[in-house]
Amino acid sequence: MTIIGAAWSSLLKDGQKPGWHARRLHPGAVCDILAALLQPEQKPALLLEVSTRAVTHVAEYPGSHGFAVFPEPVQPGPQGRVRLCLVLAETGYRDVFEVLAEDVAQVVANTRTEEEAVRSFLARLHVWQRFMQKYGAGGLSPEAQTGLFGELAFFETQLLERLPVWDTVETWQGPVGGIQDFSDSRSLVTLCF
Repeated sequence: MTIIGAAWSSLLKDGQKPGWHARRLHPGAVCDILAALLQPEQKPALLLEVSTRAVTHVAEYPGSHGFAVFPEPVQPGPQGRVRLCLVLAETGYRDVFEVLAEDVAQVVANTRTEEEAVRSFLARLHVWQRFMQKYGAGGLSPEAQTGLFGELAFFETQLLERLPVWDTVETWQGPVGGIQDFSDSRSLVTLCF
């Protein structure tokens, strides 16, 4: 079970009083990152609380079959606070949503400013949005799983032995939809064989 999944389970014991029931994740983060349940519906969510000025540049929020994102004022006004709510949209996506929320929370926890936290939150959700549009709740097809396994095996057995880890990661274009799975200005063929 993920950290956020454990927090949601714990929140079920808080009762059915209407509204948000939340637990803070990543206490050292630059902003409040909260695992939450919206009661009485028991809707799992990830909440990000930031200053209003950190979201003034946001024109549109991502969304998909499995999740919805919306802002909610906590303290009104230009010097106030806003809560960005990432909420499970369809119960059939619960397992995928847990992984998605855990991933987004981790990415946001590694930021240094609230503005960067919001940008990272939205950027990561756009990646998940594309994934959900392409694969839905079922995830990768068997063929795509085989392809991913092959890429990761090549990554581990051929590249990690010959290149520093960061250089190896930068050569992998598969996750960003590159024309080739691996590319670099240096010839990988020369490095690997």
